[in-house]
Amino acid sequence: MIRHAFFAIQFEFNLFLAVVLSLAISGNVSRAQPLPKGTLSGTVVDSGGKPVTNARVWANTHEDKLLVEARTNADGTFRLGPVEPVYRHRFDLYFEADGFARHYIAHGTYSIFPGTNCDLGMIRMDRGRTYVAQVVDVDGKPRAGLSVKCDVFRHELGHSVNRWISQEVKTDANGFFRSQPMPVGYLNFSCGAPERQLAYHVLLSKLLGGDETVAPIRLQKEMPIHGTVKDENGKPVGGVKINAGGVASPISDAAGKFTLRGFGPEARFQMRAWKEGHESINWAVKRDKEGIHWLNGDAEKREYRGPVNELPLVMKSVPKAWIEGQAVDAVTGKPVRVEKLVLCQLVRKPDGEVERRG
Repeated sequence: MIRHAFFAIQFEFNLFLAVVLSLAISGNVSRAQPLPKGTLSGTVVDSGGKPVTNARVWANTHEDKLLVEARTNADGTFRLGPVEPVYRHRFDLYFEADGFARHYIAHGTYSIFPGTNCDLGMIRMDRGRTYVAQVVDVDGKPRAGLSVKCDVFRHELGHSVNRWISQEVKTDANGFFRSQPMPVGYLNFSCGAPERQLAYHVLLSKLLGGDETVAPIRLQKEMPIHGTVKDENGKPVGGVKINAGGVASPISDAAGKFTLRGFGPEARFQMRAWKEGHESINWAVKRDKEGIHWLNGDAEKREYRGPVNELPLVMKSVPKAWIEGQAVDAVTGKPVRVEKLVLCQLVRKPDGEVERRG
């Protein structure tokens, strides 16, 4: 018999965190037999319908650990698994082969069913186009050993933009980098270095195959943005995590001070700041000739404040809260003694087994 429990608990929480609270479960729980594993297959072909041999097919977890992997044979077919059955799989499925642009099937669009094979049909890979460029410093000298991020964006549904593929390469001794084969789409090459602005080179790729040399990426000196985090009483707040448009991710020090690096004299970005026990901050920030301006996303008036020389963040403290109740038997309604209380998430697997996370 499964006995559900209500409970009394006191804990600190942040309003911006999604917290799932599970009930303490006691007694014997009957578990169904694990479902048999399943497989996933498909045929990888080029734009002309010819099979792509020895293409790598794989999926990674959120921690970038290899989950499953296979290779295509002479007729372009592959079979992944056997693996645990998953409805609408939560990890992307990638395809990579020499001379071809990396391809993927998005998570949530394919499933692995128990005890059987699911065939994805024909998966077409396009010949990729390789791009070459040089990264030079403010003085025109080449910069070696820098990481260059190569992103491909595509419009979906006529309006939204999806990051199709993201890969990283490094510049050689002469500051040159060569991208992996890239598919058709909007290409964005970005590169950063200490005390330099994050530099971009954006272009539209319409051609497949071959090599193309593009204009150099020129680094410029950065103009850092400084700020201080305080609570509602004016006391500094250290340990605040900040994300500024994906360019800078500092943490405030004991004095509440932080620095956003990688920006130029004119900047515009979304900034988030959070710390346990405090309300989160979500601002739109811009800097122009007058100074730094910010817009609070939760404010009633949708207008920028400023200008200022430094960002003044005020994070309000969140008081402690508690949840209380009484534990009763699900059948008899009689009080039940709570032996253990957990704050976690419960997930039911395809075989009926309940897994506790946290």
